[in-house]
Amino acid sequence: MEKLLYFCTSLLSSLVNTGKEAPRAAKRILLVKLDEIGDVIYNLHCFEALCNRYPDAEIVLWCKPMNNILVKQFPQIQAINNVNNIQGRFDIQIDFRGNWKSLLWPLTGKSTYYLERGSTRFYYKLNGGQVHETTTNKQTILPLFDLAYPWPEPRLRPSEEDKEAIDALLSEMGITDFVVMHTGARDELRRWPQDRFRDLASEIHENYGLHILFVGGPNEDAINEPITAKLPFAHNIAGRTSLLELSELTRKARFFIGNESGPMHFAVINKTPLVALFGPGVKDVFYPLHANQHVLHHLDKQPAQVTDITVQEVLNAVNQIMQH
Repeated sequence: MEKLLYFCTSLLSSLVNTGKEAPRAAKRILLVKLDEIGDVIYNLHCFEALCNRYPDAEIVLWCKPMNNILVKQFPQIQAINNVNNIQGRFDIQIDFRGNWKSLLWPLTGKSTYYLERGSTRFYYKLNGGQVHETTTNKQTILPLFDLAYPWPEPRLRPSEEDKEAIDALLSEMGITDFVVMHTGARDELRRWPQDRFRDLASEIHENYGLHILFVGGPNEDAINEPITAKLPFAHNIAGRTSLLELSELTRKARFFIGNESGPMHFAVINKTPLVALFGPGVKDVFYPLHANQHVLHHLDKQPAQVTDITVQEVLNAVNQIMQH
């Protein structure tokens, strides 16, 4: 179904944009990003670029409610979660991740210029395969920018209140030097086993004397509790931080270890040293971006399973980080 949607959006953009140049100015722009937290994180550089490129435009973002807080750093962008609340016409529409409903605006003439990721995905499929999500998103809006445009990196800007909240939390626990671990993931097939996280935490504390902070949302408290219950150096703080506070916590950590999920991507864009544990999925698309960020992904076995990763493999990567 996704491939059919991509084909239809690609065809529609060709029809809508025929004979048109990319708008040099715009009064209203509609962005569609109906994705999870990690996907939105790798779209932040595009949001920033669009705000810079069209500083006087009203920009509307149709997204899931969980992601509203991630775009608060862009006052120019209004996040809307209910499609029925999106009204009027748009000079530009960009479907970073749309659905059949998002086709209605360009199809009915309510969006004058239309860009979508389907054409980008087809381009890379015909030219060597999928690339990192940051590149796919950038490529989708490239027609709107000059070749010499200085592209920013994806980044989050926690407020001073977010930073103070994390400082207070760490002070309350009496912790200054710590590791962040995330045991959860929306897809259970992406979750590394709890007993291995427990064994890993014990080895890291024994080898390096570091405290371990197990993070997550309120629904992940029950996942962390069996791991931390008998480890005095491990702390279950799932549900005690907002998303932006969690991002700040990953920035302060000595390093991060976790499954392919939102907190891992926070650590990526904060350039925190990390070990990312990957199971089912495609190579490269959501991999970490920076030096001293390690990926463990057994693509030699199909289907790849996160359970193929051993505690010793993670420890080896940690040793490389600590020696860096």
